[in-house]
Amino acid sequence: GFQTPVLIGLKVDPARLEEAIRQLVALPRIRYAVACTGPYDVMAEAYFANNEELSRFLMNELSRVPGLREIHTSVILKVLKQTFTSGVAGYQPYDAGDDVQPAAAAVS
Repeated sequence: GFQTPVLIGLKVDPARLEEAIRQLVALPRIRYAVACTGPYDVMAEAYFANNEELSRFLMNELSRVPGLREIHTSVILKVLKQTFTSGVAGYQPYDAGDDVQPAAAAVS
């Protein structure tokens, strides 16, 4: 089983955001990923069998994603609430062909 669930906050070079997202979502261990506001440009959730597997992922896979400036990981110690909804208004799955830009860059 997967004993090590992790939240990952990523700061990404705005010029390489689209490329970074495309490669990030292709990684099998990434189960959930969002572009967001706040201290990170992208947040992701991933699951690992143990800390050793997490370490290998960080050093051998995630570190190779182009444009990542900072990687911050937080191991989930305990899930306090988890719900699932049938849909979120306005939600559209990411399409690698979409024009992805940071919100600040999209404002003229």
